[in-house]
Amino acid sequence: MKQGYPTYSKAARTGNDGIDLVSRVVHEELGWLFKRNHQEHDFGIDAQVDLILDDGSVTGQIIAMQIKYGKSFFQEKNQWGYVYRGEQKHFNYLANYPTPVLIVICNPSSHVCYWVEFDPTEASRLKIGILSRTIVNSSGARSTFRVIIRFTFVPFG
Repeated sequence: MKQGYPTYSKAARTGNDGIDLVSRVVHEELGWLFKRNHQEHDFGIDAQVDLILDDGSVTGQIIAMQIKYGKSFFQEKNQWGYVYRGEQKHFNYLANYPTPVLIVICNPSSHVCYWVEFDPTEASRLKIGILSRTIVNSSGARSTFRVIIRFTFVPFG
């Protein structure tokens, strides 16, 4: 605490920048509902996204997101894209999460974000490959995210 006040750390500001960037894309480009998790309840999931059909129907289908923002997430590359390294405690949490989880890394210089669906069977030694072609934007994201959900939108009644 500085001068008798709590502080807003640089790490917290950086995290908020990434969440804000992804929120804008989800809301403005995809037209879906972005619901941010409060920081005191953040154990690895930063937000949940409700998928909304073109006619405005809220489907009840949800994607969870872990969002990482910063140059450090783009330092390690492989032939397909970028490598994300996580901690065991977060991998355990994500592996047990009840909805599909996307890990999203955002580049602060270009404001481009990339994603991968978290799959614990493919996470080796706490690292996950993120393809450089999986950009979070409206071109193709709707159909791609619907594949991740693995459900058909079936109205009852």
